[in-house]
Amino acid sequence: MNRGWPPTLSQRAEVALVLCITLLALGLRAVGHWYAPRGWREDELSNALVVSQHVREGELRLYYDDASGHEGLYHWLQAGTMAVFGPGVWGIRGVSILLGTAAVALTYLLARRLFDWPTAAIAALLLAFSFWSLMYSRSGQRHISVTVTTLLSFYLMWRAVRRQDMAEQSRGVVYHAPMRNYLLAGVALGVGFYTYFAARGVPLIVIAWGVYLFLWARPLWRKTWRGLLVMLAVAALLAAPLVVILLRQPEAEARVAELAQPIDDARQGDFSTLGRYALTTLSMFTHDGDDEVLYNVPHRPVFGPLGALLFWAGVGLALVRSFGPSRDERHAFLLLWLGAGLAPGALSVPAASLGHTILAQPVAMIFPALALGEGARWLVKAGRPQQARAALLAGAMVLVGWEGARGIHDY
Repeated sequence: MNRGWPPTLSQRAEVALVLCITLLALGLRAVGHWYAPRGWREDELSNALVVSQHVREGELRLYYDDASGHEGLYHWLQAGTMAVFGPGVWGIRGVSILLGTAAVALTYLLARRLFDWPTAAIAALLLAFSFWSLMYSRSGQRHISVTVTTLLSFYLMWRAVRRQDMAEQSRGVVYHAPMRNYLLAGVALGVGFYTYFAARGVPLIVIAWGVYLFLWARPLWRKTWRGLLVMLAVAALLAAPLVVILLRQPEAEARVAELAQPIDDARQGDFSTLGRYALTTLSMFTHDGDDEVLYNVPHRPVFGPLGALLFWAGVGLALVRSFGPSRDERHAFLLLWLGAGLAPGALSVPAASLGHTILAQPVAMIFPALALGEGARWLVKAGRPQQARAALLAGAMVLVGWEGARGIHDY
């Protein structure tokens, strides 16, 4: 933004900021495993000692039908850490620790690419302290891996889009960005299919955003549709082997059918379950949440009162920016991502499952940051830049401090 917003930050200072946030995230995920979580969860042991053991025995598969079906990538990585560290904390949980840390750094990079460094820093810090992220970053399960491939894919996609815009502004001509970033984004998107079931919804976000551009941002659509098509084509090509495997053994995903009670009820004309689950999922940021007991605080909302208020303020802001007079494709993209990530919470058992909705985890942290940033921008427009900086710093400290204390205490 012009007129002194966002506050100036040198490249060296920003690198130091990102490094500090990343090291903080690593410490929160790596320290104190003898205390939290205590003991080993059954799913962790079956993952490490059954599924990943196949890899250690030389059985490299794209999909393992053990434990109701598992994509292979996480287990390839986990077999590597177990070979190095043995069946201890770093052997079984090390992959999740590192992936959870990487997700925090990638959240900063993506939010920075979309908006500015204050928004990126607040979102990354919220994710670093989030109970939701700690829960899956400190457990030897594959859920957290989908956040990394999704964030990387979206970062590369927006890098291509932004570089194209910058080239046009400097040259004054239509400039089609090189396809390299779109190709790499497609690779990350395709690799995501081999992480966790939720990754199958990621291409729908890209497609829905392309439809949004076609309807409400036609100039940008003309410049990006080729790249988006290449991105989706590469992802489809990489996902094809997994699709073939699942078509040949549909019984391998029996667990998916077992969890689809809201859909089954709706097919029989009873939409009450779907409505109830949708309401619970939308409530997971304010006053309700996942009722699972293992390594979770049942019915714990994602945010405290301040975070919840800012989250929904950010969502409201994004709605206005997406469909108001000056439409902003960035906010529309975030809304579509959030909707796709939350949908499994309404369509499967249990409602508002933190595991099933994990695709929404990173983007959920961006919305409160957007709300704080908008408040600061309003003060800048009112001719109060100094007050804007002070208000943003105070608001960020209260929000991050509250969520940090809450997340660490609850975990």
